[in-house]
Amino acid sequence: MKIFIWTVAIVSVLLTAVCGLFYRDDLPKEDLHRYLNEHSQFMSLSSGAKVHYRDEGSRQKPTLVMIHGGLGSLQNWDEWVELLKDDYRLISIDLLGHGLTGRYPADIYTRDAQRDMVVALLNELNINRFIIAGNSFGGGIALEIALAHAEMVSGLVLIASEGIPNSPDGYDASMFTDAEPVSPSDIAYTQISTIEKISSKFLSNFAVKAVLEELFYDDTLLTDDYVDYFARILRHTGNRQAQLLMFKQGLSYVAQHPEDLKPHLKDIVAPTLVIAGAEDGLVPLSVNESFHRLIDDSELVVIENAGHMPMIEKPQTSANAVIHFFKENHQ
Repeated sequence: MKIFIWTVAIVSVLLTAVCGLFYRDDLPKEDLHRYLNEHSQFMSLSSGAKVHYRDEGSRQKPTLVMIHGGLGSLQNWDEWVELLKDDYRLISIDLLGHGLTGRYPADIYTRDAQRDMVVALLNELNINRFIIAGNSFGGGIALEIALAHAEMVSGLVLIASEGIPNSPDGYDASMFTDAEPVSPSDIAYTQISTIEKISSKFLSNFAVKAVLEELFYDDTLLTDDYVDYFARILRHTGNRQAQLLMFKQGLSYVAQHPEDLKPHLKDIVAPTLVIAGAEDGLVPLSVNESFHRLIDDSELVVIENAGHMPMIEKPQTSANAVIHFFKENHQ
């Protein structure tokens, strides 16, 4: 009996220690003031989403809309804002299920849903012509907008973009999940289980740093403060559950569309700048080369010593590429 009691006690202590190390509860907006500045605004849309965005830079210059990637937030563009604010009106947006926008009633986080949200917000701002830049998942959203609303898009910037298969044999999602795709008609498409809800809370800074180490080439940038800055916004109420749904819904989509947007790239008419990090382990250089080959009016810039987010690792180089491409080549 004593052995049993001691075993229970030890297990309880270990579980408590594990929870203390890795469990992180949700945080309300009130605890996330660090992610707001004087340009932060919130817009309520008819979809029920309340979208956090910033409107910065020069109103007299062309508009550049910036769309972050999955698990990111509009803070991913902070360096570009500083470098480009004299050349562009800059609109950065927290996607549905991300940043301070957070979860919303429909619980649909597909590229189509994100596309419609971005266009609705821009319509409310009376912005009907713009250059759009997207990183990773945000690149796929930018592609969707360029295809569905060609009349609005004067230019396109794809930064380590998704949107076409990342391997010769189609999409390889093994680094994210080994789960089977969920049908849109399945209740699990918009709902997550109790186990998933609990497990989503075990997202410590250790885990976030491990992910960032796969995305960054220069690990010295991943200071404790930077990792905490990236990780803390993920804990905004509902974000982690929303992002679980985003991956489920994305897996369902690529299972039904094995070539994704590849057959449609020939229809893109906007001049397109493709930016690749030479050391990107998530989106191979071959994907960026395919974008360049399949989009008629395009240019490929490969940035050395950069991974999946060159606008963060190499902000000056990537921002200069934008200025050069649109000012010197596409007035």
